Amino acid sequence: DVDLDKLRDVLARRLDKLVKGLEGLDKKLSNQGFLTRADPEIVAGERARREELALERDLLARNLEGL
Repeated sequence: DVDLDKLRDVLARRLDKLVKGLEGLDKKLSNQGFLTRADPEIVAGERARREELALERDLLARNLEGL
């Protein structure tokens, strides 16, 4: 048996954490100083990480809506 209220709470907290992480990455990736001074591999890695987090956020939001 699954406690749906508890599951919703866990998913909502995870979603909040992902949103905050994405906000931080968006801020970093919009910083021209970071983009010009960082190695291109680092910038590419941060962009890839942002895409992964965005995908995870979208999937988690859909799962949360389905409960």
